[in-house]
Amino acid sequence: MSLFNPSSKTAARREALKQDRLRMAVERDLSPRLFKEINRAAKYASEMYEKTDSKVSAKSTMPKHAKNIAALLQRAYNVSIKNSAEYVIKEASDTQKSYFGIIERKDALTRAQQLIQQFILSEAFSTARGIAQTTWGMINESIVRGAQEGLGTREIAKGIVSSAGGSIARGRALTIARTETHAASQQASLKVVGEIPLPETLKEWVSVDDKRTRDHHKDSSCL
Repeated sequence: MSLFNPSSKTAARREALKQDRLRMAVERDLSPRLFKEINRAAKYASEMYEKTDSKVSAKSTMPKHAKNIAALLQRAYNVSIKNSAEYVIKEASDTQKSYFGIIERKDALTRAQQLIQQFILSEAFSTARGIAQTTWGMINESIVRGAQEGLGTREIAKGIVSSAGGSIARGRALTIARTETHAASQQASLKVVGEIPLPETLKEWVSVDDKRTRDHHKDSSCL
């Protein structure tokens, strides 16, 4: 989705695609960092379980996991939201030159920074907790399944890594990175528009231009 003025639809599409490339750069940076952290958490929980034969010890690793995920999300949110907010403000400056001057632009940028912090505070920690809960759910399921199958402590510990780390962690990281960077950029655009008067502003669907995009989403782009 992008925000555009009907009189400059082609230019708006170019800008939207530019913004999408910036968002994807943030996504590419975030994904391997998330994978590294999720994989680390799975390995650490495995080590703790093998040492103590206790789910409680394994679960005790999750608060640090949530904290680390939150830090990664904060970093990504900050960049992604900043890019989107600056785009919306630039659009306002270009389409409303008669009354959107230097002072108004400066005020809008200040407000955008406030919105960034609000979004980070409200979303990063709650999202990180949810991600950590999912990680623990996968670990716990692996432990329970191993116990039901009569596996020993070492075998169960190995199962934790294969169930929550490795390729599983990589796939989760890719999904989380794409979802969170997209959500952050969209929320930034909508919140900033709420702070800046943009006459005749409409929402426009602009699909991501890569091999992951469904055909019907590409067909709907810019409609």
